[in-house]
Amino acid sequence: MERSFGSGFLFHPKGYILTSEHVIGKSKNIFVKLYNGRVFEAKRIIADRVRDYAVIKIDADCKLYPLPLGNSSHTKVGEWVISVGSPLGLENSVTAGIISAKNRRLQVAKRMYEEIFQTDAAINPGNSGGPLINLNGEVVGLNAFIIQSSQCLGFAIGIDALKTQLEQYVFK
Repeated sequence: MERSFGSGFLFHPKGYILTSEHVIGKSKNIFVKLYNGRVFEAKRIIADRVRDYAVIKIDADCKLYPLPLGNSSHTKVGEWVISVGSPLGLENSVTAGIISAKNRRLQVAKRMYEEIFQTDAAINPGNSGGPLINLNGEVVGLNAFIIQSSQCLGFAIGIDALKTQLEQYVFK
């Protein structure tokens, strides 16, 4: 049985989690481990392979604390950001860096990334799907990928590029 791991974050108190599509792929069974160690099975709500984002949902029997969504359009090149995730399976890791460039458009492995941030905050395998957070504690990006042959060249999808879909499927 093939297993994969990655990151994601709660963005709605009813258990909605944003992650990268390549993290969940075609998995039939998706499990989410919260910061407190509790594990829940999740169901797929949206999975967009081309734009590489997914929304999954857990039905938790405990209070959930979602991260607030910011406005990626308000960020500036040189602004400090924090990347949160589980790089190489090392849970709940935090790194810091800056937004190196904004509004990049890249096609990588048949995926079209629009409104992409370039950042030097460390993003490694396992960070994909985690949040890129500004210093106000707001999510401004979804950690997406790195260029393997580079040093500290990571990319995150600007959260504004995903808000329309989130509003359509979740914030109805």
